[in-house]
Amino acid sequence: MTGSSTTLVEGIDVPAVSAWLTATVDGVQAPFTFELEKSADLSERRLAALVLAEGGDGRGEKTLIAWWQDAAVAALSRIGEV
Repeated sequence: MTGSSTTLVEGIDVPAVSAWLTATVDGVQAPFTFELEKSADLSERRLAALVLAEGGDGRGEKTLIAWWQDAAVAALSRIGEV
């Protein structure tokens, strides 16, 4: 993912969702964020993993690494098409 903090991911305003999830944490990890981290929806898992990582929680590490690897592979594929 490249761009500013207003970058959209799969049509989701990441900063807005991240701010909302972080606000639910308020110094204590929010159970809702943990539920989203286990969601069947990949976008929800990615956003929850991002929020957890921003708070220093490593539970979403595998999700974030896979997300970044997917983005890197996609970028390299596009380079080959040019």
